[in-house]
Amino acid sequence: MSDTFAALLRRHRLRRRLTQEALAERAGISARSAGAIERGPGRAPRPQTVEQLATALGLSGDERADFISAGQALFWASRLTGTPSANTPLEAPPPSTSLADYVPRPQQLPVDLPDFVGRTDELAALCAALSCATAGAVRLASISGPSGIGKTALAIHAGHRLAEHFPDGQLYASLRDTTDDPVEVLGHLLHALGVGGSSLPGGLDARAALFRARLAGRRVLLVLDDAAGHRQIEPLTPPDGSAVLVTSRLPLTGVPGITTIDLSPLDTPTAIELLSRVVGAPQIHAYPLAAAQLVTICGGLPLAVRIAAARLAARPCWTVKTFADRLADRGRRLDELRHGDLALRPGLERTYEALSPTAQRAFALLGELDVPSFPEWCLATLLGTTPAAGSAALDELVDARLVDQLGPDRAGQPRFGLHAITRLFARERRDAEIEQSAWVGALSRLGLGFLALARLALGRAAGELLEVNDPARSALHPDHPAATTVTAQPVDWYEAERATVAALARMCRAGGLAVIARDLAGCDAEFDELHV
Repeated sequence: MSDTFAALLRRHRLRRRLTQEALAERAGISARSAGAIERGPGRAPRPQTVEQLATALGLSGDERADFISAGQALFWASRLTGTPSANTPLEAPPPSTSLADYVPRPQQLPVDLPDFVGRTDELAALCAALSCATAGAVRLASISGPSGIGKTALAIHAGHRLAEHFPDGQLYASLRDTTDDPVEVLGHLLHALGVGGSSLPGGLDARAALFRARLAGRRVLLVLDDAAGHRQIEPLTPPDGSAVLVTSRLPLTGVPGITTIDLSPLDTPTAIELLSRVVGAPQIHAYPLAAAQLVTICGGLPLAVRIAAARLAARPCWTVKTFADRLADRGRRLDELRHGDLALRPGLERTYEALSPTAQRAFALLGELDVPSFPEWCLATLLGTTPAAGSAALDELVDARLVDQLGPDRAGQPRFGLHAITRLFARERRDAEIEQSAWVGALSRLGLGFLALARLALGRAAGELLEVNDPARSALHPDHPAATTVTAQPVDWYEAERATVAALARMCRAGGLAVIARDLAGCDAEFDELHV
């Protein structure tokens, strides 16, 4: 005889040495409800309550899947029979339905955020792409963006908004801690659909086929959170009539027929609204300038804003200005932006650790490169490597969403940059992993590269070849990737790079490269003279 759900709940609770009251508090339910569920007769918990209990018990892997599957099967059995009982055997299907035909109606979406703000256009696009899922078509949409940008929050919010269009249920799976092989994920999904024990096949193809068979003719929304890439998604795609919403750092544009939405940081008014909803509008409105400064420091990153709001809410003695002042110290900012298990650094660390050594070094060097933006060729120069190797490292950083693509400048060069929060982490990596002498060497190479290009631009703009006191100090390799652009568009190139040249001059001066700093500043003065 298999265990009853009530006995399963009691065994997990006692193993963790929790009273019913302690379990109820963790799960966010009443102690009376927890006791009634554990006693069994007359009480079948709702699917959301089962999820809350599983989380409160700290269940994971197969244990969590079995627990949730048991609770959901009990709930739907009670709906069909009208006689709920927590002592129903876990394998028992409803008396009026054969085991082969019975499929639970899963409701696995995590709880929606009550203070969700913004994303109006993105939400409308998702609803338009997925709400019309009908027989004969499976709809796919993806939400992409860097760590902390709010991909999961939007996906869950959209899932709840779309639930009415999928009467056969909503499935949810986090892919963060799984490998590229989705066998384990399919096992969890099949558990939620009433397949367990010896009925669960072992191989990927067999599980994928059974998953499609269990959903055939049904309309279900599947939310897949934090996918690594296209390969993870293919075997998890349900049959026609259902829909899939995926979150991933990388835009999944290679999936046929998918609607892709790439998230940007929140604008200042929306970020301040999020602060207000968590902290309370009176406190935020009392310090409007400090509130704007605070969300600017957070770079509009929803996770950073939420953490800041949580810290303010937990410290009633702080004003918004107090906390904004604490965050003014960039060296402490990542440490300050942490509250309980909410933190920015863990997500950045996971992403960084997955990079190749070359890309890690490039990222650390970019953290110290305090410029508004940079062109592609800079990375190879910083690394002291070939243009091809530099481009490969840059592509890796862009795919990891550690470097942002900013679009072309006025000379047509693609430009790149780092988000304010990402740059803080990159600086930490530079301090920890790259010696000062190595950084100065990289800065010297980059300064000389810009100096050579600036001299070429000035010469072309003036219609003459400008003399350099020390040609070796600013010699330009004939195959330099930017040489053609500078030659054809000297004025546009210099205007696009003017802020970068000025920032490099300041960094070179601070790094002890006084001669390069002087020459870069001289180029700027000479360029101004040409346009007087």
